[in-house]
Amino acid sequence: EPAELGKFLDSLGGHRLAPLLETIAATGLRRGEALGLRWDDVDLERMVLTVRQQLLQVADDTARRPCPYCDQTHRQVAFGQPKTSSGEARVVELDSGTAGLLLGHRLRQDEERERWGEGDVEHGLVFAREDGQPIPPDTVSKTFVELATAAGLRPIRLHDLRHGAASLRLAAGVDIAVVSKQLGHSTIALTVDTYSHLLDGVARQAAEKAMALVPRAPRDQSVTSPASGSSPEDPDEPLTCGDGAPPSGLEPETLRLTVACSAN
Repeated sequence: EPAELGKFLDSLGGHRLAPLLETIAATGLRRGEALGLRWDDVDLERMVLTVRQQLLQVADDTARRPCPYCDQTHRQVAFGQPKTSSGEARVVELDSGTAGLLLGHRLRQDEERERWGEGDVEHGLVFAREDGQPIPPDTVSKTFVELATAAGLRPIRLHDLRHGAASLRLAAGVDIAVVSKQLGHSTIALTVDTYSHLLDGVARQAAEKAMALVPRAPRDQSVTSPASGSSPEDPDEPLTCGDGAPPSGLEPETLRLTVACSAN
């Protein structure tokens, strides 16, 4: 919900992962897409970013290595293509607040690099460790749960930030096709199925906005009361002319039939 999202983002303060989590919340990027984002794929002047790769965790849980930043071990990571072909090289528009956030993050990261020195491997990642190494995806998910709990939110997952971004766009009246493209869904049907519970209100808003574009003359909305002593016409009464006979041309075909009655 918008109020929950605002409460959560305000609670992050200067946390190291704050820029990453705010970007996911604003763009609807998948976790791996955000962690695989490179500065070469970000155009802050045009306020767009392009999803060209994602960071993946190696499926083999035995392929773990010690973390130089904590006492735990993490699964190895690798870069791969986005989840769907429609998500490959997809352009995502940024709002001005997120563009400004990323600019400030870039400046702080440059200062951090100067203090740290050149790392063993520099991937040019937007969100990375101090030495430029990728951040393990499972670390981000675990940290998110801890931060959400500390902020007093109901139990939610990191992936719910992506759902929240989609919900906010639909609530703002953004076309479902635009939302589907930004999320990188394989088909628009997937978007419709996933967010069908939100579409009724959106469709109603769209109908109102569409008809509001049509210029119309003022219409008399007053109701005329029947004259005293008269009663409204009975809708079930047959239509008659002045002498009470059915109007010509509207006789029921049954008038041409002979009906025989039986004494029984």
